[in-house]
Amino acid sequence: MDAYRLRVKIGTSEFEAEGPEQMVKEQFEEFKRLIEPRGGGASVRSHGAAPAATNGDSHQETAPELPEGYERMFQVEVRNGRKFVRLHFLPTGEGREAVALRLVLLGYRKVLNEDRVRVTTLLEALRSSGLPLQRLDGHAAGGIQEGLLLKGGTGKGGTYGLSVTGVKRAEEELTEMLARA
Repeated sequence: MDAYRLRVKIGTSEFEAEGPEQMVKEQFEEFKRLIEPRGGGASVRSHGAAPAATNGDSHQETAPELPEGYERMFQVEVRNGRKFVRLHFLPTGEGREAVALRLVLLGYRKVLNEDRVRVTTLLEALRSSGLPLQRLDGHAAGGIQEGLLLKGGTGKGGTYGLSVTGVKRAEEELTEMLARA
């Protein structure tokens, strides 16, 4: 059986996948949902971004509250006006970098309501969590091939997101890690 292959560029976003036809089509639907412009208005995030602190320090901002249960795994750091999701503790064993990547992406999705995260932001979040990574592409390749991750753009301007299957896998990994902690 030949693998189904799809490559599409929509504006500045690119999608490329190869594998079983149904999986590629599901990933493409998720990709289209991710790049859809969100509704107008000033607030992009629907839950919990706390207002900026006003103690005479105009660049300091407080982090949003974490959803129930997520506070055990995730912490939101605010540095220079940018929010980073970091892990309280890291996965262990083989492939721990790939698992950490999925968990950080899950944190951005569930905590900050961001479905796509820039490569540079992900690297900083993973480094802040304790993984001294220089590049993501090697650790993300398997997840892309398995249909767990979505990749858009190239190089430092690229983004990663979780597919529907990737969200389920990351939630399972989160549950397992929290049960062991």
